Parts: sequence; structure tokens; C-alpha cells
Amino acid sequence: MGTARGRILRRGALMAFAASSVMMLPPASAAVSAQRAGDGAVAGASDRLATRAVPPGYALWAWGYNGGYLGDGTMTNRHTPTRIGGSDSWARVSAGGFQTCATRSGGSLWCWGDNSYGQLGDGTLTDRHVPTRVGGSTSWLKVSSGREHVCATRTSGALWCWGDNAYGQLGDGTKVERHVPTRVGTSTGWADVSAGDYHTCAARKSGAIRCWGDNEDGKLGDGTTVDRLTPTLVGESTSWRGVSAGGTHTCARRTSGALWCWGYNGQGQVGDGTTAFRRKNPTRIGGSTSWTGVSAGSAHTCATRSSGALWCWGDNWKGALGDGTTVDRRSPTRAGSSTSWSRVAAGYAQTCATRVSGALWCWGFNFGGQIGDGSTTDRHSPVRVGTSTRWVKVSVGGGFTMALRR
Repeated sequence: MGTARGRILRRGALMAFAASSVMMLPPASAAVSAQRAGDGAVAGASDRLATRAVPPGYALWAWGYNGGYLGDGTMTNRHTPTRIGGSDSWARVSAGGFQTCATRSGGSLWCWGDNSYGQLGDGTLTDRHVPTRVGGSTSWLKVSSGREHVCATRTSGALWCWGDNAYGQLGDGTKVERHVPTRVGTSTGWADVSAGDYHTCAARKSGAIRCWGDNEDGKLGDGTTVDRLTPTLVGESTSWRGVSAGGTHTCARRTSGALWCWGYNGQGQVGDGTTAFRRKNPTRIGGSTSWTGVSAGSAHTCATRSSGALWCWGDNWKGALGDGTTVDRRSPTRAGSSTSWSRVAAGYAQTCATRVSGALWCWGFNFGGQIGDGSTTDRHSPVRVGTSTRWVKVSVGGGFTMALRR
């Protein structure tokens, strides 16, 4: 994975970390929420994505490394799913590098965890170990937590970002850190947003994609390696349907079902069959037009097909690809033989996915219990998380996992 100008360690440094006796949160994460067709994906011709009603509420559960990111009021690691509060009104959740944010069915927004850069949006730099409300608005619709910044859309189609802004990832034309939600331009045409480590990508209701922030590895997809402080168009296409910003790469689907990725490719996370250093423009992944969802992790990618099959590629040093090995893959590799996968979330060296039955499975790095199987043993193949068949959504962060359950 890329260096992001010294702020992201390469895999070798992370290996040294993993072997140490002092457990700390890994320094890099992508934390991308689960996506499937029609949910967390962006329909190019669909205004309803930015204006539809907030979904019904669910219970919130968390597990894994806990620097206050789980929201249970402690800093105790949890090796199995732990319920957060008693509310059944949670609508969406996004686990970031060092914080979590979630919306409720009433349209309110809540964040918790580390607040070193103001990423909790409450106007302070005070860490919060329980969900803390962000302002008084009840019109929040979608939220995405990056490494140390957060972006969210409102029902009006407006986009807001806050937190770390060292590379312009907030999109407000500056590099000034923001401790409260700050509007990105004046447009009300935003349909969805995905926050990566130090960059952000978002889709418009027109079907166009724009990206901004750190561009050292070409992950903004504009053909350059120049950082952008405001939303910058990715090509000319208006047929994009889903976008996912990872650690140092980005992937997106088109309405045709084709999949495209770009950015850093040192471990094959772009998926074009090579380890070419970087791809500065969207690169098509194979010839399939059956991709239904994609999630870009810190240095790996996973995606679902219309058949219900799950495919992963890229960095596999902790088994995040789910193919039973720790061998990096340069092109999509099948994760098991099941054809019942519905959603997938790739995070920091870990992946989780739900099946159509409502069962939840996780695999990969497990130093803090983020797999949720009661252990801290890395898993190289999907492992079922408990016995519940009521899981609805899952989001993987930098060493922890958040999920919603009916």
C-alpha cells in the first residue's frame, strides 16, 4: 500500500507491528461500508438515492479493538459482537480508521471514538466513547468514515465533510482542519459519498463521479498525481453506479455491471492482473458485466456478482481475501464456493460479508478480535460470526467491526 507521504506504513512495517507485544490500532485503514446493488451504490439515473426516506432502524453491535471506537463506554477489546446501547433506531453505520459514525431512522447523526482532528464533528477535540450527536439536523442520509475524516449527505442532496484535511480530503478548497460539518460547495446533486484514508470520492445524481484529496498514487482517477482541494471529475462517464474509496485506491461500477479500479497497485488491489505501481485512470477489471457491489479496503478489494459469488484480490498477508491462503492476488479470486453472498465490506486486512440468509461471516486479521469469533486468531477463510440470521449491514474499520441487526 502507498506511503501517503509518510503517513501510511507499508506492509513490512505493519508486519513488525503485528509481531510486537504491544497492541495498538494499525496506522492505516480504509473502512468501507458494505455495498450491494441498490444500497451504498450510486445509481447514475436515480435522483431517489439522495432524496429517499431514511431506512427503518436496527440494533447496533460492535466488536474488535477498542480505542473508544466501539461506543460501549469502555476501551476494552471485544472478541464477540457487543450491543451498543438499547436503541433500535440505527439506520446506517460506517466504521473508520479511528472513529465510527452512524445515522438514526429520524435523520440524526452520531459519532464516537478518537477526535484528534475533530472528526467527530461536535466542535471539540475531545474523544468520545459513546455515541455523541453531531449538531441538531435531522436530515442526514448517508455517512462515510475515512481514516480521520468523515463525509455525509443530507436528504437535500447537499454534501458535508469534517475532520483531518491535510491533503484537501474535505473538498472545501482548503487544507484547514474542520471540527464541525463543513459544506462541500453549493450543489444539491450529490447521491453518495465514500471516504478513504486521505481522499474522498462521491457520485452525483447525474451518474458522474468526482474525487478529491491526496492523489500521490493516482487514486483520484483524473490522470494525474496532483492533489485536489475540491471535487474533480473522474473521466467523462455519467454511467457510474457505485464508488468505493479505499486506502490508496478506488473502485467503481458502471450501470452496465462492469467494474473499474485505479490508484496504487503494489499488491494487485486494482485487480488488472498486474502489480504496476499505479493506475492514474479508471482501469477495467476483466470483461464481466455482472458485478453488483464493490468494497475497496486498505490494500485489497472485494466484490460480489449477480450470481451471489464473492471475489477478492490484492493484499492477502493476513488472509483478507478469504481464499484459504496468504498469497497476494492480482486479479479477482473466488472466496469460497457459496453463491449466496449479499453484501461485502473490506477494511484493514480484514473482510466481512453477509449472506442472503442474514448470516454474517468475517475473515483476515484478528489481533483485536475484529473477526468476532471469540478468538484473536487470524482466519484465512470465511468464519461465521455467531448463529444469528438477522444481520442487515456491516462495516469494517481499522481493527474493529460495526454491524446492524434486526
